[in-house]
This record gives sequence, C-alpha cells and structure tokens, in this order.
Amino acid sequence: MSKVMISAIVAQIIAAYNPTAPDVAASALRALWLQFEPKSMAGIKIEQRKKQETVGIPVPVLKSIGKEVGKVARKRVDDFIPLIRLLWDEYGREGRVVAVMPLAKMELTAPDTVIPLMMELCRTCITWEDADQLAMALEVIVRQEPEAWLPAMEPWLADENKWVRRAGVTVVARLPMKRPAYVARCLDLAGRLLHDEERDVKRAVSFAIRLAARGEIAPVRDFLARHVPPEDPAATWVLCDAIRSMAKKFLPADVQAARAEMLAHPQVKALIAQAAAWPGYALKRHNDAKHPIYALSTLADFGLRAGDLGVADAIEAVMVHQSPEGAFQILVNIPKSFGGTGEDAWTWMLCDTPTLLYILLTVGLRDDGRVQRAVEHLVGLVDENGWLCVSAPELGKFRGPGRKADPCPIVNVYALKALALVPELLDSPAAHVGAEMLLWHWEHQSERKIYMFGIGTDFRKLKYPFIWYDVLHVVEDKIIAYCGLICTECPAYIATQADDDAARERVAAQWRAEFDAPNIIAEAINCDGCLGETGRKFAHCAECKIRACGVERGVINCAHCADYACEKLEGFFGFAPDARAVLDGIRAKF
Repeated sequence: MSKVMISAIVAQIIAAYNPTAPDVAASALRALWLQFEPKSMAGIKIEQRKKQETVGIPVPVLKSIGKEVGKVARKRVDDFIPLIRLLWDEYGREGRVVAVMPLAKMELTAPDTVIPLMMELCRTCITWEDADQLAMALEVIVRQEPEAWLPAMEPWLADENKWVRRAGVTVVARLPMKRPAYVARCLDLAGRLLHDEERDVKRAVSFAIRLAARGEIAPVRDFLARHVPPEDPAATWVLCDAIRSMAKKFLPADVQAARAEMLAHPQVKALIAQAAAWPGYALKRHNDAKHPIYALSTLADFGLRAGDLGVADAIEAVMVHQSPEGAFQILVNIPKSFGGTGEDAWTWMLCDTPTLLYILLTVGLRDDGRVQRAVEHLVGLVDENGWLCVSAPELGKFRGPGRKADPCPIVNVYALKALALVPELLDSPAAHVGAEMLLWHWEHQSERKIYMFGIGTDFRKLKYPFIWYDVLHVVEDKIIAYCGLICTECPAYIATQADDDAARERVAAQWRAEFDAPNIIAEAINCDGCLGETGRKFAHCAECKIRACGVERGVINCAHCADYACEKLEGFFGFAPDARAVLDGIRAKF
C-alpha cells in the first residue's frame, strides 16, 4: 500500500472522528496498520510483548499513519488528546508509535498542554523504544525554541521515573547536532545524570556525550578532562562507553596519550601486525589462537576502531567477503577426511562468522548496511534450543562432530557476544534462547558433552584472549558475587533490571515458599548485584557476612583473598557447590 493510499484512508477515518468516542477512530487505525505484513519480532523485547499487544508492524508504516493524524490534530489539540491517550494506553506497541507522531505537531500549537501530557505518558513507558519515541517528538520544540524550552527539560532530568529521565537526556543530547552553540549547556545538563544507577539512563548519557562531539568538540574535551578518571562506578561505565565510541581525535590529550601508549606496547603492535595479514592462512582449526581472526577480536576488545592504522585495511578486507545470505566469510580449508574438498575457500560457519560480526560491531561499524545484514542473518538462524552447527549452503551437509539437533555451545557464546553489542537485541527472544542454552549446559554438565564441548577442569581454567569454550568467556558479561554466585542469574537481579513488578511478585512468592520466609514482599525484591557499595541490595546481600568481609578486604571476589577458602565459605559451599566451582576456577589462575 502506497503512502498516498495511507493518506486517503487516514483522512476518511479522521473526517469521521468524534472526540467523545475515540475508540471508533482508534479501532479503524488499528485495522489499517494490520493490513501490512509484520516484520520479524526477534528484536522486540520479551517484556514489551508480554505487557502489551505487539504485532511487529514496520515503524515507517506506523509513522506514516501518525503523521497523517498529526496534520489535523495540530489544529484541534484538545479534540485529539483523547485519541492520543487511547492509542498510547490500549493499542500496544503499534498504537504508541502512531500516537507519538501527532504529538510533535500538537506541542508546537499548545506546548503548555501537550508537554505535561508527554511527561505523563512517559511515566508509563515499557521499554527504551517508548521513551525514545517520545523524546524525538519532544525534541522538535526544544530545537526550534531552545531558550524557551531547554530549561523546561530540567524537571525531566530530575524526575524519579527512569524513562522520564532518559527521554529528557535524549532531547538534550540531540540539540547540539543542530545547534552547536548549545553544546556546553547540554553537556552540563546531561552531566547531572552521570552518576545515575539506571542502565537505560546511563546509555542515554553516553549518547549525549557522543552527540555533543558532533556539534563542537572543545566543550566535550573539557567535560571529559573534568570527569576522567571518575569517582563513581556508574560514571565509569558512562565515560568508558562514550570514549570507546568516539573518534580518537575528539578525546582529551591525556586520554589520547594513554591510548597511544597502549598502541605502542610491543604485544599490541604484534597483534596489529598479525591482524594486518588478514586473511593470513586458511583456517583449519577453529580454536587456532594464532589466526588473524583472534588478533582482530582481541584488538577490538582493547578499543581499537575501524580507522586505526594497521587495522583499517584488515577491517575493509573482512567486509569485502560477505555471503549472499549476509554472513561475513573467512578463508578455510576443510580436509577431505572431514567432508571437505581439501582446498582453500571463502565461506562461513557459525563457529567463525559471529566473531567477525563482533569485531565489526565493536570497531564502530554498527550502522553500516552490510553489518546490519549480518546481524539480521545471525538472529534469523537461532533455533528453538539455541544456535545449531550451521554452515554456508555450498558446504552441503558438513557440520561438526555432534548430534544434528543439538545446539553448539561455542556458537551460542559467539552469537551472544555479538548480539550484546546491539542494544535493541539485548532482551530479544534470540538472546534469551542462546543464554538458556548455555545455562542448560551448565546445569547438565555431568550428563554428556555437546559437540565435544564439556564442562570440566579445562573449562574452569581462566584464559585470555577469549577464543574457545571456557568459564571466563561464557560469563564475560556477568556479575560474579564475592561468594561465587552469579548475580546476573539471580531472579531478584533480573526482575530489578527489568523493573518488572510482576516478576518481583513471582520471586517473592517463590522465596517465601522456598525459604519459609513469609515476610518477603515484592517491594523488597530490588538488587543491582552485591559488588561495591553503591546500588540497591537485597536485604540478605546487604547483611551477608561473606560480602561484608570481601568489601572490608577490598577484593573483587573471595577467590582473590589470601585466606581462600575460609570457614565461612566452606559452610556456604555445602549448599552452593556451583559457587565453589566458579571461585576455584578463578583461583586456579593464581
């Protein structure tokens, strides 16, 4: 259906609109967007699909519908507020995207009415997508009249609701792109949330710093010089994320000097030389630590960017070889004894191509169309039990040594590592399936190996760079508590990070029964992990003697303590043997 047809149908719906019965128009608009083919919902968060209707209609379609509504709504603001509220509250994800578009027009006509409405709606956001859609609408009036409306963002930044704060920061972040003279003021406003504990807000603050650099660089350098090194863990994350994502020419002199010192280190120079030889030689063994693919992935870990000397040519050489399916290819040689031809060939397998994708995402090429194709391809290959051993069509039936229906553990590690760099996929169905596969393997480690991957002594050895299937590679992005438990697998932590009251109630009910503790209530389920002194702590974690001892001794976890394993830990390990396994693995490194 063309935009002209959409415009004509929306015009008919709006011509019959009655403010006292907005449900008639809302239902008609829904019937219109349902005529379009939904896209894949792999990138739409599970919590969003659970809390509201989510069909997966492409956003450009929804925006076209919303813009047509806005043409009339901007002239009749009071009449259209009931429709906007209804679409936002009761018509799911699609209704929210449609509702936001008229708001951008309506606020210009009646800002004193519409901007408070937008803040009210923002308090009911379910995900960052909701908040960012509202921010994009709100940014219009701030951009047009910054002197009048930039100060109006201050209450948003100070609000108790994280989505309101995120929307406020996002508005502030976008202004310097069009109004460079406001860079310093916008950085000052965004800097007020530098220590915010909420992940969704921290990401928006990092975004604000990076966008400010596009306006005028000097204030950004001054800002970073004032705040680096930071005093607070939350600020550390924000500043590292911002610095990692900025071009090196934009960084303060001391940061550039530290980076130059790293690049001059003999071991880093050796890695750069190794990477520059891409493709090097045909890969015959997927855990070949000397191959350029792992030199590139390690340099990406270190923060090198696509344009860095010695890396730029290798990155471009990687991107030259992309399969018709979307996966980036590597030069391999599969012996005849394993079903190959015994000749060098450019192709892809899921035990290599996700690492190439991780490299490209990490070095700053996320917005490149070729990289986006590779992301879509990887997401599309996930099965109901995780990523299987899958290869390019030209390899026929070739696969690794395992059951055809089994997922491959290392493939799931590589895939999750890459998708973790795409914010909208962090809580996607694909990510959940992959994570569940790895957790299942841990829980059933004594039963059998999967594709020859076991969880034994070698798995528990700490190794770097990250190449193969081992404990540190698997839990790379997890919080390991002082006692060895993994905070990020705790249901209280998960419910807190999702800010999901229903999940909090389920956890409280489970723990009341499991621990015979009738006093545990949903409001008590708030925890950001037990590490450090900042952030929320569940009551047991706050009072834990093991944690208190670790904090007092200044260790990362008990494996780093000179008295490991002490009497307190031995008693704890009696009912938490997995915690011992984690700490023993870390301890073995020393």
